[in-house]
Amino acid sequence: MEIFTKRLNELIKEKNVSKAEVAKAIGTSKALLTIWTQGKSLPSVIYLAKIADYFNVSADYLLGRNDFD
Repeated sequence: MEIFTKRLNELIKEKNVSKAEVAKAIGTSKALLTIWTQGKSLPSVIYLAKIADYFNVSADYLLGRNDFD
């Protein structure tokens, strides 16, 4: 979970977008996105795919299975 949280926060910062913008784009609430960025929970597979698509990275990258976008 730690690597996902770290990478999600890095991507939000790098893209210079708000959590509210990301949440709206992937169809969830800012509150749930905040839970993910705080490392309290992981997203479902559906949202993992949406996050990967939004940031144009792979789910494997988000999960720490590789170091490439």
